[in-house]
Amino acid sequence: MKLSVITITTTLFVIFFFSAHAGGFQVGGQSQQAAAMAGAQTALHNDAATVFYNPGGMVFMEKNVLSAGAFLLMPKIAYRSPLTGKISNTDNVNRIPFYLGGNVLLSQRVAAGIMINSPYNYETKWQNNWEGRYTLQNARLNTIFIQPTASVKLSDKFGFGAGFVLATANYNWSRAIDATSSISNDASVTAKGKSLGYGFNAGLFFHANSHLDMALTYRSKIKLNLKNTEFSFSEIPSSLTNYYPSAAKADAEMPLPSVVSLAFAYKATDELTFHLETNLTSWSSFDSLNYSFEEQYSYLNNDFKQTRKYRDVIAIRLGVQYAFTEALKGCAGVAYDQSPVLNEYMTSDMPDANKYVFGLGLSYTWKSGLTLEGSYQFETKGERQGKNSNTQLDGSYSSIMHGAGLGLSFTF
Repeated sequence: MKLSVITITTTLFVIFFFSAHAGGFQVGGQSQQAAAMAGAQTALHNDAATVFYNPGGMVFMEKNVLSAGAFLLMPKIAYRSPLTGKISNTDNVNRIPFYLGGNVLLSQRVAAGIMINSPYNYETKWQNNWEGRYTLQNARLNTIFIQPTASVKLSDKFGFGAGFVLATANYNWSRAIDATSSISNDASVTAKGKSLGYGFNAGLFFHANSHLDMALTYRSKIKLNLKNTEFSFSEIPSSLTNYYPSAAKADAEMPLPSVVSLAFAYKATDELTFHLETNLTSWSSFDSLNYSFEEQYSYLNNDFKQTRKYRDVIAIRLGVQYAFTEALKGCAGVAYDQSPVLNEYMTSDMPDANKYVFGLGLSYTWKSGLTLEGSYQFETKGERQGKNSNTQLDGSYSSIMHGAGLGLSFTF
């Protein structure tokens, strides 16, 4: 039995590792524990984040649980011009993703839960006079996922769960327009769009023995239909008013990728647990972000095409948990997360690069069942040069991000 389990897990891991070259604008931590372990969470089943990461493990939780928390993410992006060598930095724009959820054991073989979180978001704000202002000045994506989920214990070793996902999104951006006849400032365009999207998640949990747990999960692609996105144009010189209206509406589609995860949790001792995880993210569905304007302004379609050509990528995550006492526990993790962005399609809203993620965390549980959790995460992306084939903006980008989180959980 032990040999067959090892053979199966090794084979599955090799298949996943070589099946593709997650990155992009995903936010990895949906709990303090997950953030502290650099996103390694899928094979664990000890907090409400199990509803998001692996519904199959929900029914293996020992108690009911409620969790809530948030993160303060502090990213910084730098651009180096190949012409002047000048470095431009984004303004300090902090993000605060959050999570709220719970899991309830309805019987020994059935569990139900819900998770509300923001797994995809970013905000980039460049200074008004930076070199790439004609490609982008500001961009912001905010999403909220609402995920009701159920789980069934198929046997003493197998659990299966699935749930429905409702996603809401707000996507806003602006850029300057090169209209040299403008009297003072650059002309500019601002776009504001909203969308609802739908998807599902499913997971299979396998309790191999008292030391080893395994998980295989799938989160579906979600298509965001940005219908009736509102475009507004300002500071347009009189010579171009026949081309740029004061306002117009357009439609676009932004797909959020599917994610397949394979994970293993190994309990080496009563105090020490290791977690290994790999994620295959199908970013290739994000081929372009092209706006289709209402008929009378259809000539603007060519001006607002954004070729993306993202590729499918993987992330490898390793986390460790250690119980110092029955009440005090610590976590740490490291991850390597590949970028889906190709050099010739790098954009200044999310230039992206392969990144390394490091995390730390502590939690303290009182006898009442209340747990206070905290995490810190550091993410770094090396300098990367690219020239966008559409905008022709050339340059090198690098970025770092610090993140701190705080959360509460209550078991009953």
